[in-house]
Amino acid sequence: MSALKFEIVPAVIKDYQSVRVLQGQVHVGPEPQQTYLRSCVCVGFYHPTRRLGALSHITGFSEAGGHSAPAALREIESRLTQHGLRLADCECFVIGGAELARHVFDSAIRELRDRRLQYRELDVLGTFHRKLLLNPQDGTLALFKSQPTSPTKDHDATFSADPALNCFQDRRRRLFTGASLFFRNPELLQCLREAVIPAVLRSFKRCHIWCAGCSTGMEVYSLGMVALDTLARSKQPQFELRLLGTDVSEEALAQGRLGDYALSARMEDSHADLFRQYCERVDPHTVRIGQELRARSSFAQRDIREGSRRHRFELVVCDHVLQYFTPEIQLEFLQGLTTGVRPGGFIYVSSPSALIRDTLLASGEYEMLSRSFYSRRQP
Repeated sequence: MSALKFEIVPAVIKDYQSVRVLQGQVHVGPEPQQTYLRSCVCVGFYHPTRRLGALSHITGFSEAGGHSAPAALREIESRLTQHGLRLADCECFVIGGAELARHVFDSAIRELRDRRLQYRELDVLGTFHRKLLLNPQDGTLALFKSQPTSPTKDHDATFSADPALNCFQDRRRRLFTGASLFFRNPELLQCLREAVIPAVLRSFKRCHIWCAGCSTGMEVYSLGMVALDTLARSKQPQFELRLLGTDVSEEALAQGRLGDYALSARMEDSHADLFRQYCERVDPHTVRIGQELRARSSFAQRDIREGSRRHRFELVVCDHVLQYFTPEIQLEFLQGLTTGVRPGGFIYVSSPSALIRDTLLASGEYEMLSRSFYSRRQP
């Protein structure tokens, strides 16, 4: 059970006597600490016995200090060491982000996972201006959220912009954080390009892909762009490709069906050829998935535990999902996922523990090809 008490204060932001952690800064100490978030992300730590807190204000503007997640965690780790503590000794939380700065949020989450740190996502990817106050003396974390003077275009779709704060009471809706990114997992895309597509070209007449827990659909379309590009290079562009994205959040799926996404210049530059070929420019900050890819993609609301509905896929993907759940629920999810893998097909399922790997290998039906990537044997 968490020792840190989290509360949301739907009130006008006020000034408090506390250390101010500005953009790109890191602070570790026993005194109350505050930071003011817009598009940036805060990663914090709390040790209840020592009554010690740490805040980092991550901007993504540079690689120095608290501007980047790796540098921020290194700085916090160094200062905690002076108090005889490790990062893993403390409770960790993540707050903040915005639709136009998803790469900042994702970089922080990726760094925490790489370090195998447990963390809580408390309020992410919203449109409110937020002031965060951490008081290590009484173990409270208060989030002050000022209402915008006028509705934003994301007001109804973004949970952090929910004026009634229903997202923090509705357990089902809290499963969706909106945390996603185009081409976020190079390992997965490499498996698709180098293993899945060549195998299905040899053995099958199609490639059907199920993305479980797809959030707003960026993963679906990323896989689609890489698959279409790989098929085009193989001289078989007419090969049947279909993609299904499922999630428990209808709001997230609506974004996927719409196919319009805010895109950072950095992300667009890193995959310029694919975006140019398979997307259209709506405005300087927005791209729309092109008709060719949208025609091959569909979205459906579904709990992963329901499994596949009489369909078998050449590739089943469940990435950045299982780590949020208990081992028991992870196994329920795995059972649902494996119902969708056809013999000779593949499954990519990431998990911070060895539970998924051990369960798949113990079944005798799967062979591990690389971390998180498995093939199902033919009968």
